[in-house]
Amino acid sequence: MKRINFERIEIFVDIDKTRCSVENYKKDFANIIYQLGRGIEAHALAFKVSSINSIYPLVSDSRTL
Repeated sequence: MKRINFERIEIFVDIDKTRCSVENYKKDFANIIYQLGRGIEAHALAFKVSSINSIYPLVSDSRTL
């Protein structure tokens, strides 16, 4: 099972990929799912992502959303 830490996502800031910035995208990602997702499953996933403490386990039924 893969895990995603939405509070600590590393983004490269140069073309050589030698420097990176650590960003917190938890609320941004949850808002995108909430606004663009269709159905109750997408809204439930958005609330789940926004309420997690740090690491979100990506399980098989979450990948299909």
